[in-house]
Amino acid sequence: MLHGTFDPVIASRSWQKIFDDAVDILDEASSSGPVAVAVDEFQRVADVGSRGMGGAFKAAADRLHRASLVLAGSHLTVMEKLTKARGAPLHGMGELFVVDVVPEEAMVPYLQRRARTGAKRLSKASGAYLYSQAGGVPNDVQWLAYAAFEEAGDRPAIDEACVDAGMRSVVARQAPSFAERFEALAPSQQRVLKLLAARPTAKVYAKEFLSGAGVANANAVKKAIDVLSAVELVHRRGGMYEVASPFLRGWLLG
Repeated sequence: MLHGTFDPVIASRSWQKIFDDAVDILDEASSSGPVAVAVDEFQRVADVGSRGMGGAFKAAADRLHRASLVLAGSHLTVMEKLTKARGAPLHGMGELFVVDVVPEEAMVPYLQRRARTGAKRLSKASGAYLYSQAGGVPNDVQWLAYAAFEEAGDRPAIDEACVDAGMRSVVARQAPSFAERFEALAPSQQRVLKLLAARPTAKVYAKEFLSGAGVANANAVKKAIDVLSAVELVHRRGGMYEVASPFLRGWLLG
């Protein structure tokens, strides 16, 4: 068994030294058997320091010969910049897996079990409605499910009305953040985002979409979508461009 201690003077040391110490502990543990470490929300390393921590993880991977690193992130665009783009710190390191959403037939029974632990009923139909309203993304589904549970109050069942009320509750709480991000966009980007909220489509370069977005040509739409994708406001799923967050979509449709 591996034991660790907290050094009271650790705050005076650099984050790189702290990280190196953690890698040394991992390497020591791997000498006695297989070791794997999983880092969730890995895209956050891009925001640490002036140049991010991607290079530090590259150095760690080079040092570790008997341990496996599982680096998981929920923002595909940022993860690809860290692993696939030219000059990416983790380019060519390991294998990239893109995992789809949890299927409805697996997620709805899970939601029903969670509802029962809270002494609530959730029918299959209401669970499917909740799943569809949240867009199937596990984090969004669970967020909306919790809000719907809160809205149910003393009632014995979570129904579609609770889901709708939960959606309004989440949107209201997130409204200041949504407004700030929206106002930071250029006018053309705002129009494209609002149009995709109302009508997700695969044909973003069609004349009808250009007219609805109020842009002059396909190149203007491409630039807007590139920016919106880079900041994780829009994504492409199943060939369709859509607003990435169901809660942002709800706010945009107001």
